[in-house]
Amino acid sequence: MQKTLKVRATGDALVLDLESMEAGVRKFVGRKFVTTPDGRHGFELEGNGSAELPNTEAYRYAVRCGDLVPADRATAQECGVKWVSPSASRAEPEPERAPEPETTTTEDAKGN
Repeated sequence: MQKTLKVRATGDALVLDLESMEAGVRKFVGRKFVTTPDGRHGFELEGNGSAELPNTEAYRYAVRCGDLVPADRATAQECGVKWVSPSASRAEPEPERAPEPETTTTEDAKGN
């Protein structure tokens, strides 16, 4: 069993950084707190969202649920999930769009 897990934050999931919480600081794995120019607050990726965490069941569960993604093959194997390299996941094709409906004008409808 490896001592640490290498993971990346993904999507909009917020996974608590348990070690920071024990120190009295609310922090989320791979995220940083931001205030937007219009005064709203939120979280965005810190760097590329990567983090090295202790190998605990809580973090392995977050990887299995998809809230964190493994950043290396060893972490994927440790968590029991399929390894997908970051470059392969960025190369996903765009989803197919539904065809645009044909539009008719009033004149077309009248048969002119």
